[in-house]
Amino acid sequence: MYEHLHYRDMDWISGAERVHNAVVLVDGCDHYTAAQATTKGWSAAAGAMDAGRFGGQSIKPTGTYTKALPSTYSTLIVGFAIKAPAAGSEFFQLRASTTGAMRLSLTAGSIIQVLNSGGTVIATGSTALTSGAWYYIEVKAVIAGASGSTEVHLEGVSEIASTTGNFGSTNIDNFRLVAAVDYDDFYAVDTTGGAPWNTFLGVGRISTVMANADGAHTDYTPSSGTNHYDRVNETTPDGDTTYVSDATVGHIDSYAFDDIDGGATVFAVQTCMYARKDDAGTRQLADLIRRSGTDYVGNTATLSSTYTYLTQIHPTDPSTSAQWTAAGVNAAEFGVKTIA
Repeated sequence: MYEHLHYRDMDWISGAERVHNAVVLVDGCDHYTAAQATTKGWSAAAGAMDAGRFGGQSIKPTGTYTKALPSTYSTLIVGFAIKAPAAGSEFFQLRASTTGAMRLSLTAGSIIQVLNSGGTVIATGSTALTSGAWYYIEVKAVIAGASGSTEVHLEGVSEIASTTGNFGSTNIDNFRLVAAVDYDDFYAVDTTGGAPWNTFLGVGRISTVMANADGAHTDYTPSSGTNHYDRVNETTPDGDTTYVSDATVGHIDSYAFDDIDGGATVFAVQTCMYARKDDAGTRQLADLIRRSGTDYVGNTATLSSTYTYLTQIHPTDPSTSAQWTAAGVNAAEFGVKTIA
């Protein structure tokens, strides 16, 4: 009776601003294949994984390509990088179920415009985008019937000021990528945190780092050899080829990770476990952060018999209950604990 922790990575959002206390989604697209996109919450396999905006990978959808949000939101900000599509193309939707409540498209002159579900133009920017060039776009939606509103930032600067628009009365629960172009570095915040963390995070990036050494805990069993970290640090998961496994409640495996830029400002850390069980009983894991000799255990996740990503966002350093610093991230170990 084992659960296989095949792969673990860490995502963080870094840029020029502070952590947001209500980060609800992080995806840098760097650590899964096109076929594995569904394990990170996308509705279908990606058309391709292409070169990312700053290395790593970006994702290129085909057909209907949506990502579910962890809850429903009357107010939401989503940021993402995109290689601008051709003029006249729709490229993004914030959706209530299957309805594109708020839609982003380019005019015939390649300027961003916001439309409602019926195709009515609510607001238009002023900056012409160059097709195929990378841009970072952030869009805010307030769902409140006729009192709703939208705001769009382009490369950290206001492109469309807050504008009243009717985007329906049903909260947003997913977003859709519409254009067959490259997208990267997604975040979403629900604006429930305190100022200034309840607004646009600004231009940043989501980077992925891998385990590079065994940590203080080595309770799990490597699939081969004696090192634990090199069984779980593949850039993309390799199934049952390399993994660590365990069946004892309370056991922990922890790892040191590659350092991030010491000058980075960190908005949030997301742990990602790629895991499955190989018996019929209930199996549960929790992610773990080790700081200054103390273990902090995250939320419990129940495994299925199929590999899937189990993620948890940590907007603050558990050892200080304050914003992560780059030094704090670099000093931490991240790992996994067997719960059941």
